[in-house]
Amino acid sequence: MVEVIDLTDWRPLNVIKLRWIYHQIQERVRRGVRVDLLGAEEDLAFFALVNASPLDSSKSSSPHVPVMVSEVLAALDLSPGMTIVDATAGAGGHTEAIAQQVGEQGRVIAIDRDPDFLRATARKLKPRYPWILFKVGDFAQLRSILNELGIQSVHGVLMDLGLSSYHLERSGRGFSFRREEPLDMRFDPREGQPASWVLQHLSERELQTLFRVYGEEPWARRIAREVVRERKHRPIQTTGDLNAIIDRVVPYPHRSKAKARIYQALRIYVNRELDRVARGLVEAIQALVPQGRLVVLAYHSLEDRLVKALKNVSGLRPLFKKPLTPSEEEVLGNPRARSAKLRAYVKEGEIDEAWLLAHLRAVLPVVGRHGAF
Repeated sequence: MVEVIDLTDWRPLNVIKLRWIYHQIQERVRRGVRVDLLGAEEDLAFFALVNASPLDSSKSSSPHVPVMVSEVLAALDLSPGMTIVDATAGAGGHTEAIAQQVGEQGRVIAIDRDPDFLRATARKLKPRYPWILFKVGDFAQLRSILNELGIQSVHGVLMDLGLSSYHLERSGRGFSFRREEPLDMRFDPREGQPASWVLQHLSERELQTLFRVYGEEPWARRIAREVVRERKHRPIQTTGDLNAIIDRVVPYPHRSKAKARIYQALRIYVNRELDRVARGLVEAIQALVPQGRLVVLAYHSLEDRLVKALKNVSGLRPLFKKPLTPSEEEVLGNPRARSAKLRAYVKEGEIDEAWLLAHLRAVLPVVGRHGAF
C-alpha cells in the first residue's frame, strides 16, 4: 500500500506542522505502509531541515489520486457486463477502477470537457482497457453524447466534481494561486471568456456578489473594490496580478484561504459550473435504467446543495441518510480529499424532466450580469 502526502496542500508550512507530518509518516512506515512525500523543492528542503531527514527532491510534482475509490465502487454496485459513465474522467483514476470491475464484457464511457486532458488519459488507459470509450464533451449534454455512441441507457453514472491535480499543476490556465500563470480558468479554452475578462468587465457590485456567493469570501467587498481600482491603471492578466491585489487588502493569516475562495468563485463563474452540474444531474438521472445508480462527489457547499436537493425528488432513493466522507487515513495521503462528500441515489421511477430541472435551479444563486443561468 502506498500513501501520498503533498506538502503543497499543507501550506503555509511551519515547524509544528512539518513535525506532525513527519511523525504521521513514521507511524505508517512502522505499519509497513510506503509513503511518498511530494512537493515543491523549497517545501521538501524545509521538511528535511526541520526533521533532519534527507529527501528525494526529484519527486516534485503531485500525481492524481482518485478520491474515495472503494466507496464509489460500492455505491455503484458494479458487476461484470454493466455500462457505466464516468462523466468527469479526468486523469482516469475512477475510470480505471470501474473498468476493472465491469470487465471486458462491459462498457465504460469516459467523458471530460478538457480535450487535452482526455487525450492524455486515453493514451494511458486505452491499450489496457479497450472497452473504455473516450468522449470529449460536457456532462450537461450526457444523453446527446450517449446517443452519438448508440447507447440508450446506462446502469450507473459517476460525477466527481473536484478540480484535478492536472488543472492545478500542469494546465497552465491559472487554476492555482500558487503558480504564475495567465488567468484563464476555462476547462475548455474554446468556450466562453477567461477569468481575466471577468475581472476587467464586471462591475464592482457584481464582483463583490461573485466573490461572496460563489467563494463565500468574507473580504469580498474590499477585494472587489481593489480589483476595480487596479484595473483602471493596468489589466489583471495573471495569477500574480490577482494575488498581489488580495495580499494588499487581506490580513496575512487569511490570505491563503481568501485566494482559494476567490479562485473558486472565478472558476465557477467562468465555466458556469453550477448550471452545468444541475443540467448534468438531470441528464444522468434520465439516462439511467430502472434501479440504476447515480454517484456524485462534491467538494464545496454550493455543489453539494444541488446534489442534496435530489433527496426530495420522487422516484429517487438516497442510498445514505448523510453523505459519506473520506477517512482520516485518506485525507492524510491525499489532502485534497478532505472536503469531499459522496452522495448516491437509486432511480426507482420515472421523473418529470422539466420539474426536476426547475427544482434544481431553484436552489442556485444568481450572480453577475448573466442573470439566472
